[in-house]
Amino acid sequence: MAEPGAPTQASKKGISRFVSVNAAPAPSPAVPPRPQGDLTRAFVEEIAQAVRTTWPTKSADYRWNRSRGARDLLCHLSDFPGETWQDRWEASGFNQPGHPVAVLRSAPRDRSQIGTGAACLFCLRIIQPSLEAFRSNVFLYYGKRFLTAQNDPLLEKFWGEVQSMPVNPVHHGTALFDVAVALTTQGIALADLTPAAFLHYAWECRRQGLVLGARGAGSRFPGHLAWQALHAMDHFPSHGPATLKAALLNGRSTVEELVDRYKIRHAGVRHLLITYLERRKPELDYSTLDNLSRHLAGNFWATIEQLAPDHPDLRIDAGLYQRWRDQAAIRVDGKGRRDFDPILRAIRAFYADLQAWAAAEPGQWGDLGGALPRLRRGRARLRNPQTARQRTHGRLHSPTPTAAQHPRGTHGEPVRPPPRAP
Repeated sequence: MAEPGAPTQASKKGISRFVSVNAAPAPSPAVPPRPQGDLTRAFVEEIAQAVRTTWPTKSADYRWNRSRGARDLLCHLSDFPGETWQDRWEASGFNQPGHPVAVLRSAPRDRSQIGTGAACLFCLRIIQPSLEAFRSNVFLYYGKRFLTAQNDPLLEKFWGEVQSMPVNPVHHGTALFDVAVALTTQGIALADLTPAAFLHYAWECRRQGLVLGARGAGSRFPGHLAWQALHAMDHFPSHGPATLKAALLNGRSTVEELVDRYKIRHAGVRHLLITYLERRKPELDYSTLDNLSRHLAGNFWATIEQLAPDHPDLRIDAGLYQRWRDQAAIRVDGKGRRDFDPILRAIRAFYADLQAWAAAEPGQWGDLGGALPRLRRGRARLRNPQTARQRTHGRLHSPTPTAAQHPRGTHGEPVRPPPRAP
């Protein structure tokens, strides 16, 4: 089974609702795994012999082809500076994305041979590739090759657990591949693989578009079956999440973290958005709060700052509003946005809530952070904010309110929601 590593297309979805706050690569172990001893400074022929010993086959041709691929790659790396093979690997440029080792050969059979040699060097822990570098290559049966080389009873137990799961055997191989790649690229044994380290692997694969069969970067996480097996065999804590999805959704962001995803530069507007969302938080579930923060902080104000970096407050003139609307109506992949109405509804409710709260509670909302124009007392005062929201949501599809329907700032200018386009 081929395991292609070509990056997939960029994500259409922007910032994800999933969280990576619990994800972190594993620390370097005090004693790195070396299944055939420390070969990081060994001679080329010594490593070639280790390759033949680790994967013995009845066919002498297969044994020599495998070791010849490793020897050819090492001979190429010998031309680069470094004390270890890892140093030379990094100096060669092969540790960067988009640089497969197959470029060293032109014939298809030779490309396959040198790719197999690279896989053997990874399995023997002579070279630790980056995740991007690993997935820039195409390896056949890397998971089983890695399993054979490690001679690790815990990894054998994991493989047995995976094979006992009632799914298509193709998924068994994918689970083994995911764990093998996580261990290879982080330089650890299975005993050192923590939930945080595996989450880091899953998150980086998704972010970089390295998930097998995914339609685009950000479209899927790898490692679902592998996580279930690791949890079932009690390698991951039994009191922890039993699935990868549960682990990804387990750590919910605070309101401040939700807003700070979008790197708002205007300190007053940032503070206002956080305060507003904290006020709304008790009446919203987390998914709705997440979407509301995305609409207000991301789709609205972050876009305003892109168009007008020094814009001082929430007063949006007609020209800037139209530019914002043209920009916000386009997704990050260049296609038109089909869900534009929810963004407009959220922004209009935001403005109307602020106006109502400023009239009812001018001490808190009258000039919050310099972002909201100061409102006079006694103008457009509503009895309570909840009534204001009900009225607001009832007129979301009505024509744009006139200046007479809104309070005025200290200099007499009306404070309006962004106008509707004709």
